[in-house]
Amino acid sequence: MTTILVTGAQGFVGTHLLKSLLSSKNNVVALYQKKLSPTNLLNKQVKWLQCDLTNLKQVQKIIKRIKPNKTYHLAAQSSVPFSWQKPSETFKTNVMGTLHLVEALIANKKKSHLLIVGSGEVYGRNKKITEITPLKPENPYAASKAAQDIALTPYLNDAHLQVIRVRPFNHIGPGQDRRFAIPNFAYQIAAIEANKMPPVLHVGNLKAKRDFTDVRDVVRAYKLLMSRGKAGEVYNVCSGKTHSIQWMLNQLLSLTDKKIKLLVDPKLLRNKDILDISASGTKLKKSTGWSPQITLEKSLKDILTHFRREMHT
Repeated sequence: MTTILVTGAQGFVGTHLLKSLLSSKNNVVALYQKKLSPTNLLNKQVKWLQCDLTNLKQVQKIIKRIKPNKTYHLAAQSSVPFSWQKPSETFKTNVMGTLHLVEALIANKKKSHLLIVGSGEVYGRNKKITEITPLKPENPYAASKAAQDIALTPYLNDAHLQVIRVRPFNHIGPGQDRRFAIPNFAYQIAAIEANKMPPVLHVGNLKAKRDFTDVRDVVRAYKLLMSRGKAGEVYNVCSGKTHSIQWMLNQLLSLTDKKIKLLVDPKLLRNKDILDISASGTKLKKSTGWSPQITLEKSLKDILTHFRREMHT
């Protein structure tokens, strides 16, 4: 039986990845840092282990114990606003935590595969982005992911560890944290429908364009790359199409009968925001045959349904 380790398993993407991995017979071990939610504890198919990735001895002890065949490294500090507030903590988590995991896996001296999640934010304001586009991060979070990528370079040809790097662009879906724009919009609409908020929706910059993919498609891309990706390579995970935040909001508003006014909230405006981020996912498609299967309309409907249910629990 294959032993699969997932870091950041309690997070947005991690939760969806676990569901996907458990659909087949795998020995799944999930790491958590602070506290498990009741929902996680109810899942008896997953073996949960507490671990702080910034503590090298803890990481080494766990890797030596479980000896994973495959590791999905999703754990990260992924909030751009938080990274401006605490850049050193962001770098410690995203760079040192990753290096500790790599060091422990190599010391294990067992051939294994490691998929490391970076970010499309590392490219900054570049246009026509491919995997060879220069990295030009414009916020501490993006800089930490670029540093993570560079720090991995000496290990890409290690005999015991097959490393695949991914740079996902914006992904959305049910269960995403309300700190992010799209789930925040959906939450507000659900709260307005439940009469828990006045019919005024607070927004930030609606002109920005992003490449959005449903998280369930992103998870499928990760699994395909784990089996078909080339060791040492990096892959953009994206649809190749962009939509404005305004378009996404309009789709959500079309799903409600409530008349809602929009109010630009200065607190939601990001410093040095990039207006248009688009990229090519051709390399991923050629290597794995992957393409998005879930429409944005369905994804947005699922997000809104998630918060509507939440309002009645």
